[in-house]
Amino acid sequence: MTTIKKKSILVLTGLFISLFSILFTHNAFAGFTVTPLEFNISIEPGESQTNTFWIKNSGNEPFLLKIYLNDFWLDREGQEAFLAPELREYSCADWTALSPIELEIAAGESKPVRFTVDFPTDKSGSFWGIIFVEQVSNPKVDKRGDTTKQSFSVLTYQRVGVRVFINSTLGTKEGLIEDIAFSKDPLGISVYFKNTGTYVFKGEGKINILDDKANTIQTLAINKFRSYPNAARKIFTKLDEENKLPTGKYTAVAIIDYGSENLVAGELEFEI
Repeated sequence: MTTIKKKSILVLTGLFISLFSILFTHNAFAGFTVTPLEFNISIEPGESQTNTFWIKNSGNEPFLLKIYLNDFWLDREGQEAFLAPELREYSCADWTALSPIELEIAAGESKPVRFTVDFPTDKSGSFWGIIFVEQVSNPKVDKRGDTTKQSFSVLTYQRVGVRVFINSTLGTKEGLIEDIAFSKDPLGISVYFKNTGTYVFKGEGKINILDDKANTIQTLAINKFRSYPNAARKIFTKLDEENKLPTGKYTAVAIIDYGSENLVAGELEFEI
């Protein structure tokens, strides 16, 4: 690997209960909405900060809601897992307080929720968690029938997640490409990027496909991705299906920009 200087879902007869988590979205189809859905907080060690998000009841009935904090993690394949608080090294649950933790909100009403971060003096880098706003009042009942003339009801509970990223003013932003792999099914290039620093950050980049004469014949975009400290992430990029590569030998050169002074790069020789 090289471093390049930057210029540089069982339907049941009777009752079915579902819990919908609305994450990363703009609250479409929601009985209540939450804004904003993400916080990126910069903080000094030992500093205390309070931030606010708002819940609006967009329906015609009142809601009783509970508010609580969980940890979450993104695995190598980019799949999310939600965990009990304080289970991970980078959890902010131990020093983040919510107010209120239960809320009744009338139809058409908006109310604030505040969370206070008391950042420890002995920590640096990024920490994070997800604040869930979850319905605990009686859910909406949707009565339905099936082809056997039996009826059932679907109860829908709503849950919305607010992601919180807390970034100390002390930390490091570092990363590297650990590996690159070519696959024929699906056809594409996988880049394995590891965050070796202490900050959460976003990266993006490109893959240049070179022929056996070192001419660039395709350039593929590596879409923006989020990278977590001390964790690897697989970023898969499809090869151009409209301009298929003929049989031959090629080199893939992956370049990632993650907001540091340097770009990171790696290359792979492959054959079709």
